[in-house]
Amino acid sequence: MTDCVGVGIALPNDEEEKDLGLLFETSLKFDKHANNVVNRTKRLTGLIKRTFKCMNITLFLTLYTSLIRSIVDYGSTIWYPTSRKNIQLIENI
Repeated sequence: MTDCVGVGIALPNDEEEKDLGLLFETSLKFDKHANNVVNRTKRLTGLIKRTFKCMNITLFLTLYTSLIRSIVDYGSTIWYPTSRKNIQLIENI
């Protein structure tokens, strides 16, 4: 009996990994994560527009800070955009 468990089994090499809601790439550039954040906020913005036909500034600020801003801010200390492209994507939200 040998103690060589797992010999000859190749582990898969993943290009990206999602952990705690953050999408990590092997290059640590977070481009896919920034695109994911933008797509989620666009879908949510569309839902808000379809749901609330008449909206005052107070309701808008409440919805924005609680729904949209929370998605953008989540984990931003880790994935903070540094490339010009990602900064522009996030600023357009």
